[in-house]
Amino acid sequence: ATFSGGNVRFDGATFAGAEVYFGNTTFSSGEILFDNVTFSGGEIHFYAADFSGGQVSFSFAHFSGGMVAFTLARFSGGQVSFGQAKFSGGHVHFVIASFSGAEVNFDGTDFSGGWVNFPEAKFSGGEVSFRGAEVLGGFLDFSRVADWSHMPVFDWEETPAGVKLPAADNDES
Repeated sequence: ATFSGGNVRFDGATFAGAEVYFGNTTFSSGEILFDNVTFSGGEIHFYAADFSGGQVSFSFAHFSGGMVAFTLARFSGGQVSFGQAKFSGGHVHFVIASFSGAEVNFDGTDFSGGWVNFPEAKFSGGEVSFRGAEVLGGFLDFSRVADWSHMPVFDWEETPAGVKLPAADNDES
């Protein structure tokens, strides 16, 4: 599928047990809203999705169970927001995802449970930010990134207990 204009709204939907595939989807312009969506079970796949323009928003979404996978997703342009989302359970994976030019924000996000990880992800450009994000009970794992040359923006005075950052020698893989 290709979203190249207009507005598509999934806001307020609940994904509670099915498998849903947005695999190989291109988000190149327009506005796609997953605002206030609840992910409470099942599997949602954004496998090899290309976020190259427009605006995709998961703002105020609640990730409470199941799995949401952004495996091989490319964030190369546009804006993707997870702002004010709540991660209280389940797993969200950014396996081998590439952050090279988009603005991706997790600003004000609540990581109170579940696991969000970025194995083999590449942070080589754009801006990924976690300003005002709180990690109190959840896990945010960057320990196995492939490229940390353009690291995300954090505003924590100290790294929270549930956050794993890459080893110091992994800043320009």
